[in-house]
Amino acid sequence: PGLLLGVMSFMLSAAFAAVMAHVGYYTFTGPVEAAPMIGFVAGFFAFLLALSVLQYCVATLQNCIDALFLSFLLDREGGCVTRAHVHGAWLRVPGVAAAADDGLAGNGVAHFA
Repeated sequence: PGLLLGVMSFMLSAAFAAVMAHVGYYTFTGPVEAAPMIGFVAGFFAFLLALSVLQYCVATLQNCIDALFLSFLLDREGGCVTRAHVHGAWLRVPGVAAAADDGLAGNGVAHFA
């Protein structure tokens, strides 16, 4: 999920940069020779800004997903269900139940590759 979200944020940032480069190019009212450079600079800074904001959102979302999965694993280890809707959601994801069972060692410590 992290790689997919990262690629999506890169593509969205690039699309936003292209739009902002066009806006910068066509709305510049100064000398005509400077318009391409203004468009490029506007697009570049728009790309950096959008990428940083989207990557922050991706990192926050990834941390939330990891925290939910960790609570799911701790519940599975303890043999209890503290939030039934969380368990229901994770058990619908293909391969999660088997991965959760394989990841728990006999001593109750989670081991993942």
